[in-house]
Amino acid sequence: MPTVSVKRDLLFQALGRTYTDEEFDELCFEFGLELDEIIRPPVSGRTGSGPPGLQRKDQSSGI
Repeated sequence: MPTVSVKRDLLFQALGRTYTDEEFDELCFEFGLELDEIIRPPVSGRTGSGPPGLQRKDQSSGI
């Protein structure tokens, strides 16, 4: 089955409104389309691994 990737904000702008994930899934279904997955961009300003709010200790400063 063919796959089409679109930028969510541009699509919603063209449609003239914003949808929740569930609303958009239902809209796609009404037109015979299947929503495979929603990929969200990474949160800016976050580095390293682990849950947000946790930071690694700076080894060089002895903290």
